[in-house]
Amino acid sequence: MSDFDKKQADDAYPEGIEHGFWSIARHRIVDRALRNAAQAGLRSVSGHILEVGCGPGIVVAALRTRGHCVWGVELGTPTIRAAAAPYVTAGANAQDLAQPFRHRIETIMLLDVIEHIEDDISFLGSLLSAYPSCRCVLVTVPARYEVWSNYDEHFNHFRRYTRAMLNRLLEQAHLKPVTTRYFFHSLYLAAWLLNAVGRKREVALRPPSMLVVQRLIALGLGLEDRLIGSLPIPGLSLLSVASVQP
Repeated sequence: MSDFDKKQADDAYPEGIEHGFWSIARHRIVDRALRNAAQAGLRSVSGHILEVGCGPGIVVAALRTRGHCVWGVELGTPTIRAAAAPYVTAGANAQDLAQPFRHRIETIMLLDVIEHIEDDISFLGSLLSAYPSCRCVLVTVPARYEVWSNYDEHFNHFRRYTRAMLNRLLEQAHLKPVTTRYFFHSLYLAAWLLNAVGRKREVALRPPSMLVVQRLIALGLGLEDRLIGSLPIPGLSLLSVASVQP
């Protein structure tokens, strides 16, 4: 696994990016997936969660405000957001964290991480070996090769996934996919249209403005996910919740 260089980290995580519609909507979608997994008995409501590859801790901070016991580990050394700092270990491999801590982790989250890893199967296997108490894995990845763009190249993506690809990967890592579905359907359409007209995507993300509008767009994306998230309609991203096979 490789970490972002400083330029990539600055491009991906400008100050305030957590207030943009993409971040707000994904936080809510992941929060709902975690709660649904608890209702289905895949994890306990209060169980320890580890976000591997957590960047500056944006998701850790957001999910902690929603009542989840989330911790983070990041191979690189970004500036960790103040709200997440007590709960994030930077400059470390997840497999190298202290054994007592690793044995407390019940759920592992990999949010837009494994597309950066050339051998994703071996990585997942080594991670699960290091976390013997893990019962549930939640993964998000960029989806669909037809929207591959300069954005993927800039951030060193090895691939974009389909549902079948992601399920196959999880099964090869001895996980049982319980739910695998697309989300951000309208953003997929926007990305497809950009590719169709030959336009490149913006790779240096900007701090969001017009925060009320950002929240309204996030609300729309969340509603979209609730209404059509279970349908086999392509989206810009994929989410999978999987159980660990004994």
